[in-house]
Amino acid sequence: MAEKFRRQLRQEAQIWKSEGLISEEIYTQLSHRYQFDRLEEAASNRFIAVLVGLGAVLLGLGAITFVAANWQGWPRSLKIALLLFSLITSHSLGFYLWRFPSEQWQHRFGQGLLLLGTLLLGASLGLMSQMFHLDGPIYQLYLIWGLGVTGLAMSLRTPLLGFVSFVLMALAYGSSLDDWLAPGGLPGIAGMLQHAPLITGVVGIGLARWWNSRVIFTLMMVAFIPTVWIQLAAIGVWTVPLVVKVTLGLTLPPAFLWGYDDRAIAFGNFNHRPFQPIARRLALLLIALQLYLFSFHAWWNGWATWDRIDDTLGGWRLSLDILALVGLTLWQWFQFSQSRRSGDRWRLDNSSLLVLNLLAITCALFLWHSLIYPLPIFAPLIINIQIFLLAITFIRRGLKWGTRLGFWSGLVLLTGQIISRMLEYDTGLLLKSIVFILCGLGVMAAGFWFEKQHQQSSGVG
Repeated sequence: MAEKFRRQLRQEAQIWKSEGLISEEIYTQLSHRYQFDRLEEAASNRFIAVLVGLGAVLLGLGAITFVAANWQGWPRSLKIALLLFSLITSHSLGFYLWRFPSEQWQHRFGQGLLLLGTLLLGASLGLMSQMFHLDGPIYQLYLIWGLGVTGLAMSLRTPLLGFVSFVLMALAYGSSLDDWLAPGGLPGIAGMLQHAPLITGVVGIGLARWWNSRVIFTLMMVAFIPTVWIQLAAIGVWTVPLVVKVTLGLTLPPAFLWGYDDRAIAFGNFNHRPFQPIARRLALLLIALQLYLFSFHAWWNGWATWDRIDDTLGGWRLSLDILALVGLTLWQWFQFSQSRRSGDRWRLDNSSLLVLNLLAITCALFLWHSLIYPLPIFAPLIINIQIFLLAITFIRRGLKWGTRLGFWSGLVLLTGQIISRMLEYDTGLLLKSIVFILCGLGVMAAGFWFEKQHQQSSGVG
């Protein structure tokens, strides 16, 4: 149960007891049921966890600095023994303390030692390669380091180490782009970095569910989007027009995120959907950002012809990754489009229909503009209409369900569209000032009205 709710309940229960609304016995029962006495202990454990994490990082940096200062004067045998001793000690002691219950300080201290061990692992890999003169690009160090931390995080189901492994793999991928985009790609185990869309999109989902961490899932899905774009840019085995790649790049990530279902991509029985709301919010955010970007007419005037043919960079392996993601996306949409009603075999809800229409219309505009006839005026007009409809949908859903996120998202999107159009087109300063003032007053009035209605509905409920 959420700690914030328990704290609010304890505060209200104390007020109820002081006003005589509840007896001491009822207050004691509430205290036992919701564990009021452990609230301060939980806050103390979080504070200890922060201190232990910070201390582990500082200890790791201090140990690395100390070793670096005296490294040249020590014999090789002492260096290897010191590195192995530090790794074995930190991980062994960390694992032993980590096995304590999560409420105890030993568990937190064990997590700090495991974090220290991951830092020492990277330092050991770098120093070992230096001792034995093993030269190589930096992304190989990040990759091996990240794989080691990922294995440890999977075995212990620790989201903290999962976050560290995500950072290391992201560093490996980013630092390897110059090499794997060149002809020939990456050699050996580093070639797995060329399959980042599948790794982040499929393996990342499995890891997030294995760790049961919404933070890891969000990070994996955010990283999934640019990897698809880079993968599409590197495909050159077919003579694919650039506009097809751009269209697929704008469509595949939001379609994959919106179609994601925790029960469809399931490893065993999985009856609830902890990550689907996050995936759908990311999909809507991505669609809104893409529509806003292409609502400016300069894009359509500058890209009147997108029929260039790309140079050959990638190969069949990169193409198969994209085809696999396209097939997985279609399969996801097929799964949730099957209606459970006996009379209808196919049925999409209103939100899914809206997303499908937005993506289909945008794709049609890109393809028509590039391959058939330029639409420098009509295309941005349609895009702006789509933004308006999307913003109105956000506002209407926010008013209907009383959610601040939906209401304010639609209001911000609508206001940003109006202001952008005023700044984009050649209008007078007086008209711009009037529009800014009206937008400001409208936002404040709509915000106050929504909050008043929300408070009234909450009070009635």
